[in-house]
Amino acid sequence: NIEEARFNFEPIQMGAGCVLGERASLMGHTNMEAGAQLADMAQGMKGAALLADHCYAVNPADISR
Repeated sequence: NIEEARFNFEPIQMGAGCVLGERASLMGHTNMEAGAQLADMAQGMKGAALLADHCYAVNPADISR
């Protein structure tokens, strides 16, 4: 993340079998549970919880239906 004109490195957690699509990004303090998928060009917002075995798309990421 870039905050106040400086890089701020924050932890993320990714469970087993997670998938990040092409050019997808996760902001700090995001938790991807096992098997979660983030589609191409989607963005997981700061502090988001991406649930196990769900696919998320768009920006900000939302469950794809």
